[in-house]
Amino acid sequence: MDRRRCKTQGKWGGGVAVAGAGISFHDHIFPILEDRCLDCHGEPYVKNGRTIHPKAGLALNTYEFVLKGNLDGPIIDRGDHEESTLYVVMTLDPDDSELMPPKGEPLTEDEISLFKQWIDEGAKEYPSDVFERPKEEKASAALVSSGDIKIPLVDLLGKRLSKPSKTQLEVAQKTGALVTPLSVKHNMVRAEFSSGPSLIENRAVGALSGIQSNISHLDLSRTKVNDQVMGTVKKMKHLTWLGLRSTGVTNLGIKQLKNMQFLRYLNLSGTKVSDGAIKDLAALKDLEEVYLWNSEVTDKGVESLRKALPEAKIIF
Repeated sequence: MDRRRCKTQGKWGGGVAVAGAGISFHDHIFPILEDRCLDCHGEPYVKNGRTIHPKAGLALNTYEFVLKGNLDGPIIDRGDHEESTLYVVMTLDPDDSELMPPKGEPLTEDEISLFKQWIDEGAKEYPSDVFERPKEEKASAALVSSGDIKIPLVDLLGKRLSKPSKTQLEVAQKTGALVTPLSVKHNMVRAEFSSGPSLIENRAVGALSGIQSNISHLDLSRTKVNDQVMGTVKKMKHLTWLGLRSTGVTNLGIKQLKNMQFLRYLNLSGTKVSDGAIKDLAALKDLEEVYLWNSEVTDKGVESLRKALPEAKIIF
């Protein structure tokens, strides 16, 4: 029996946390990281006179480093495993090149369950620590300042973000993405696949992960993406404009937009989206423009959506 299985069946009580006991970073989480991750994500060391840094700038050898994340930002959204990169890369399809750990067997369901519970409990160092989920920040479409000057939403969002690095932009554009700044006044960008869109699949959009916080406008029109890409899209928390025209996105993908609090424009023309998505679209109360031309939404569905979003422009 290998070292990992011995740990799982011994110290961790079968790998499943006791209900109500809470997850301990040191007792439950770190042993898995130590066994499966630290070869690539340990502390820097010197080899042949050269300092070897952890891959992707991500060190996982201490609790503080795990919460810090890497150069792209935190890998854990405390209290929400679905938004945590650490959890996402552990649960990718077996043939996905981004699956972690990349070597050996994937983590077991019990081990993944430990990470899920730990993150949802607040990714605490000790079970007795107190964690309060931060209140969601809600920004209006425009902020009225002195002199009744209205500030556009993208300006508000962009001013609090760091500028993407040259390396991040290069990685984002390797798969054909055109990334352009929206304004010289802030750090929000537009990402689109206007050159050869029919060759663009879900994986290409994953290359944008390094700049996901800076993306305000994302145009995937006429690409080959489908519902699976929405797992990547929903991480772009500052997205205000989303074009999905003539893609493979369906009602299932629309469900993943539920937490896109800044989304104002959504183009679903030429998709298989139908009346089954109306309830999820209606929940996006701040939508200002919705395009449904040549989709499978019916007159009845549009009528229902217009009642739910009376201020929105709905093109059908």
